[in-house]
Amino acid sequence: MKKLDPGKTISNELGDFTTTPRLLRISALALCIGAISAFVALGLLKLIAFFTNLFFYQRVSVVAAEPQGNQLGWLVVLIPVIGA
Repeated sequence: MKKLDPGKTISNELGDFTTTPRLLRISALALCIGAISAFVALGLLKLIAFFTNLFFYQRVSVVAAEPQGNQLGWLVVLIPVIGA
């Protein structure tokens, strides 16, 4: 076990965990980035739903749909190839 120097306490040895006003700025920045990221993720989900509807069902909609019920038959294999 490590011996402490005289005058040092265990809390001094572990580090200084005091908070400063900088912590509030960083927290506010993290909240803003998180909120923006949530809206970007929602937008990406809407884009995925839009293109799924457009290419599998030939309709313009952002309502989530599964490609499972399409009427394309074997041509359904070409859609991911075209998307790539």
